[in-house]
Amino acid sequence: MIYFVMSLKEYFTYRWQVVFKIFSAFIVSIATIYLWKYIYSNDFEMQRYMVQYTIISNIISIFYTEEISENISKKIYDGTFVVELIRPVSFLKINIIRSIGTTIANAIIKVIPLILFFYVFYRRYLSVICFYNVIFFLLSLCMAFWLHICMYATLGFLAFKFYEVWPFNRLLRDTIRFFSGAFIPISLFPGWLAKIADVLPFQCLYSLPIEMLIKRWEICDVYIEFIKLIIWNMIICIVLLVVYKKSIVKCVVQGG
Repeated sequence: MIYFVMSLKEYFTYRWQVVFKIFSAFIVSIATIYLWKYIYSNDFEMQRYMVQYTIISNIISIFYTEEISENISKKIYDGTFVVELIRPVSFLKINIIRSIGTTIANAIIKVIPLILFFYVFYRRYLSVICFYNVIFFLLSLCMAFWLHICMYATLGFLAFKFYEVWPFNRLLRDTIRFFSGAFIPISLFPGWLAKIADVLPFQCLYSLPIEMLIKRWEICDVYIEFIKLIIWNMIICIVLLVVYKKSIVKCVVQGG
C-alpha cells in the first residue's frame, strides 16, 4: 500500500506537468474529433459513431502507461535491480503497484474533466448506453489494462540484453496505436489487414473495450471475446514471469 501512495504523491508533486497533460489531452481529443467530422461531413450517423469512438478511445488511453518499462530498465542499468531483490516485496510487484498508482492519478486528473467537457459540448453525438454494455466495458478495460502492463513490463527486462530499451517501447507503442484500433476503427481496415489485427492481442486494448460500450452484442459473442482476452492475458503473463525469473537467475549466477 505504501508504494501505491508514494506513486500518487510523486505524480501530484509536479503540478504544472499535470496541467500540461490535461491540456494536451483536450487538444488531441478535439483535433481528432474535428478530423473525423470533416471526413464524414455528409453522414451524421458516421460522425456520431466516430465522435463516440474517439472520445472513448482518448479516455481509455489515459489508463495506459509505459512507466513500468522505463522504471524496470532504469533500475537494471544503474544496478539497483539487485538491491530491489532483497526487499520483502517482489521487484515486479512493486513496479506494478506503482504503475497502478500512476494510472489512478491519471484518471483522477484527466478522466472526469474530459467526460464533463465532452458531455457539455458533444452531447448531441452521444447515444444512450445500456447498463450491461457499461459492465462489459469496465471488465474488458480492467483486463486490457493488465495486458498492457504485462507487455511493457516484459519490455523493461530487455535491458539485460540491450543497451537501450526505448526503441522497443516506441515500436510497441506505434504498433498498438495502429493495430489496436486506437485511432482508426478496425472495422474500417481493409479485409486482409483486419484479419491480421484480429489475431494480434493489440485489438484487446482499444477496439474491444470501445465496441463493448457502443455496440449491441449477443451474449455468446461477449463470452467469446472475453475468452480471447483471458487467453491473451494468460499468455503475456506467462511470458513476463518467465522473463522475470530468468532475470533473477542471471543476477544470481553473475554474483549480483
